[in-house]
Amino acid sequence: MKIKVEDLPVIKGTNGRKIKVNVGIEALKESGNAMVSTALRDGDVIAFPDVQDAIITSQEVRANGPKAMLIAVSKNGAAAYAAMGSFRKTDVNFKPIGEVSEELNKADYQNDFDRYHALAGRTVTVNGFQTVTVATFSDAGQRIGTEEREVPIVVFA
Repeated sequence: MKIKVEDLPVIKGTNGRKIKVNVGIEALKESGNAMVSTALRDGDVIAFPDVQDAIITSQEVRANGPKAMLIAVSKNGAAAYAAMGSFRKTDVNFKPIGEVSEELNKADYQNDFDRYHALAGRTVTVNGFQTVTVATFSDAGQRIGTEEREVPIVVFA
């Protein structure tokens, strides 16, 4: 499966946030931001392009701040963006939610570059949601507490 850049939705940089389209898969070796996720709904089917066809877009979370690395995927048959953080959700005690999160949170994956390789050419689905306690963070990235949140249960198709 190959996705064309022109088929992807346009992301607008608001409040001075910079967007860079097609920065290359090597950009996933940067730390990125695990707290950033993209909307997933029950029943969504997400297909990941092969490594050689990957399109990676970086978006600043805050002006001159950390970046979220967005990957081009096929979501329910249409070109879309997804954040790797959407697929590696854990609770406050770092317990993975769903089998995809369990796979992506293995210690042998050093960064999102490695995690993408684990998903390339594969398809996952959202199989409902689970209410879990998650950590909350300040804009500076410091942990400030916890809250209950519904998170998607993502499984391999």
